[in-house]
Amino acid sequence: MKMPPFKLIVYLLPIILLSGLELSAGIEESRADWNKNMAIAFGTAYMRIDYNGTPISMSSGSPLSITEARRETYETAKDIAMEKIVAIIKNIRIDQDNTLRNMLEQESFTRQRLASALAKIKYEEFSTGFDSSSCRARLSFGNIISSLPFSFPEDGFPERMDVPIETKYTGLIIDARRLDVKSMLFPVIYNKNGLEIISRKNINGATAVKYGMVSYASNEKEARQNKRLGKHPLYATAIEENRNCPVLSEKDVRRIFSSPETLKAMRECRIVFIIDKE
Repeated sequence: MKMPPFKLIVYLLPIILLSGLELSAGIEESRADWNKNMAIAFGTAYMRIDYNGTPISMSSGSPLSITEARRETYETAKDIAMEKIVAIIKNIRIDQDNTLRNMLEQESFTRQRLASALAKIKYEEFSTGFDSSSCRARLSFGNIISSLPFSFPEDGFPERMDVPIETKYTGLIIDARRLDVKSMLFPVIYNKNGLEIISRKNINGATAVKYGMVSYASNEKEARQNKRLGKHPLYATAIEENRNCPVLSEKDVRRIFSSPETLKAMRECRIVFIIDKE
């Protein structure tokens, strides 16, 4: 009897996430897309055909019609894609201290909540040949964020008395290329003294779930194509990194804090990091 999808996910989570399973076959075509804030995976399965050219069941070996065989190969491709999604997200960095695998091992994290997130994977079938079926699976990082045991207190930003003349920016681009800045769900932006100026504690949780706290790009053109940045984003160059997160100059920090409208954009997660491809 085929296990229901939700129960299958619950069953597989401890095995896949806590084991050393990497699902390396075909993983190069699947990825964590930090620009779109989602995990994307592909699965392909082939019909099992006997010596007479008749499709047969992969599990029982009994004869199948072409329609039944295609349905079975698609379900198998779908399972493969789901397993690859799990293999991808287990290594996603949540913040400076944790990957998803680390979070799973903490008592406060519930596998049931992550299973609920994985049940929201979107699948798309496409044909790759007469005897095969393929499946594309997508999981928004927002589904992962909503399953984490984090709060979003929307704390006020640090007080600044030395801000220049008010300049309104609609978003923030931080160029952190050639620095050891890594992609993560909840990065921190620091000033040169190590003070956190923007972090998970400042942002709106619902917005982070929908769009991600930060999007990532590999060049300026790609970054500026992000429509959430608006027409007048601030372009800042990170001067160094602090535990894989960017550090901004005092000049750029003052620019961010010069306008309540700019801080509102920060709270709304209108931020893009340009980093070297990982």
